[in-house]
Amino acid sequence: TLIRTNRTDSASTALQQAMELADGRPERESWTRWVRCSRFSRIGQSDSAIADCTNALRVAENTGDHALQARVHHQLGTIHSRLGHYRAAVDETERTLALHRRYHHPRRQMIGTFNSMGIEYVAVGRLSEADQMYKEGLHLADSLDALWEGAILKSNLAYLRLSTGDLPAAMRLMIESLEGATQLPDTQSMVYAHNSLAEFYLKAGNRAAARRHLEQSLAMNQRV
Repeated sequence: TLIRTNRTDSASTALQQAMELADGRPERESWTRWVRCSRFSRIGQSDSAIADCTNALRVAENTGDHALQARVHHQLGTIHSRLGHYRAAVDETERTLALHRRYHHPRRQMIGTFNSMGIEYVAVGRLSEADQMYKEGLHLADSLDALWEGAILKSNLAYLRLSTGDLPAAMRLMIESLEGATQLPDTQSMVYAHNSLAEFYLKAGNRAAARRHLEQSLAMNQRV
């Protein structure tokens, strides 16, 4: 939680305490190393992040902890993606999804992996596979009534549709993403959707609609 709220110094202290409580037991330390890997990645220390994740993965494989294996592969995929190593990111995320499927991991957890898989496939130009991943993720999100995950998936699928020249579908999906974010409500996702719709309407030649969405985005930013 401290990492997600950018309180990285406090996160470091908490992780040090967790490592002490692990008392040198690899199966306990490995989970802490996975979280510390995320912290290092957030602050741009990629080498340290990869080292921690690699260590955690080795222990997870030796102990048969497939839940940790999936989490580490996913984190490594994120790190490689941030570094621009997209093929490595694809490999890691595919391993994550394979573990989810094999061991029937929680379905809500799988939604995020489908989304990540779509992003990585887009990065390497495998657009039809990205489309399939986003659709699988959306089907799962709908079945679990996961509004936030669904909004994110729809926004990413919207940009995929835009990249293939289907502007009407892109606009429809982004409007649906905005509706989902509004129901939550999630201001950050709403601002993103309004900005994206402004871009889409400009491409469609509708400057008035684009301006309306930008004005709504600016108003939300001023309230935050």
